[in-house]
Amino acid sequence: MNDIGTIVPVSFFRKEGVLGGSPSADVNTIFDIYDVKDLKNLKKKINDFNPTYFRKSSKFVENKNHVIAWSVLAKYKADKSSIPAFSRSNESQLLEDLKKCFYKNDNVIKTTQKILNSYGIKFLPLNRPSQTPVDGKSFMSGENPAIVLSLKYDRLDNFAFTLFHELGHVFEHLTNPKRPEFRNEEFFINSSNTVLVEFEADNYASNNLIDSDLFNDFIAFNDEYSDAVILEFSSKNRIHPGIVRGRICHLFNEYYRKRSSITSLNKLKFD
Repeated sequence: MNDIGTIVPVSFFRKEGVLGGSPSADVNTIFDIYDVKDLKNLKKKINDFNPTYFRKSSKFVENKNHVIAWSVLAKYKADKSSIPAFSRSNESQLLEDLKKCFYKNDNVIKTTQKILNSYGIKFLPLNRPSQTPVDGKSFMSGENPAIVLSLKYDRLDNFAFTLFHELGHVFEHLTNPKRPEFRNEEFFINSSNTVLVEFEADNYASNNLIDSDLFNDFIAFNDEYSDAVILEFSSKNRIHPGIVRGRICHLFNEYYRKRSSITSLNKLKFD
């Protein structure tokens, strides 16, 4: 265990409740989590680990071994769950159900999990070890897509955008029959492909959270975005005001610095 402890954040796994037996049992569990048979292969897997479909920030210090630990634990936990079959034909209704959940903002995490599972997408939140600036990851877990989010922030707009970004990977990449090369989560994404797939996932999130034509009309007919203006647009279109204001702040940085009553409405409600 001493050798393993130099390359694996054992305390993180203990905190997540996957370790806690005898030292030999814990070693075997770690090998299971990383899907290896021995220490030599564990070291090789960590050394050779390729980037996958992550949404993460480049503004914070990153510990590669911790990022890998979060990633493999996400897959390990997802693979232990069993849900109904996935069908791409349900995409539109899935997105509508999620937006209704966001608009209500009540017990969002559990409701999101229930919705996604019912449509054949595995979902779970997973805490991060230190120096792991990841927001989320999507991958195939058996025949089901899976999404794991770190819940780094407790803002509804951040949760909604990150989730829809990962759904962009699910529908545009992982399960897209026209792009089979993206189905394998260990597919090595070179720098040009990374830019492309992340751009596509961001566009998917933006355009599906708020219809692009609808939002463009909103921008065209308003030059000030007071809380009253945002709340009116939100109510009329059944889009949570935090999501609307988040989009405006992304386009116009000066709105980040303005005080807003919507800030309290944007707090992610867990129950």
